[in-house]
Amino acid sequence: MPLPPEASQAIAAALPVGVDFLTQSRDWLMAEFGPLGVAGAAIATIVLAFLLAMKIIELAFKLLLFVALPAAGLSFLGGLFLPDGFAQLLPVCAAFCLVVFLVKS
Repeated sequence: MPLPPEASQAIAAALPVGVDFLTQSRDWLMAEFGPLGVAGAAIATIVLAFLLAMKIIELAFKLLLFVALPAAGLSFLGGLFLPDGFAQLLPVCAAFCLVVFLVKS
């Protein structure tokens, strides 16, 4: 699905600003700290991005383990014993499991 023209224009307008900021930052680091400063900043940025990605992945697995799977199990069990079906119980069970997850953590 292609982006709307307004979104494409906004991205195209913001891209030079980001590139200019990165270029100015690199030039400042090179002037103040030399090539080792630029390399250190690059390594620190990569490490921070990796840590952020790992936290996001960890949160996704916790949500799967503590919200999605218990909600599906509760909905299945509720569908066996209640007149409502699985699809009707799933949002209620997911909301319940999400509240329990938020209170627990």
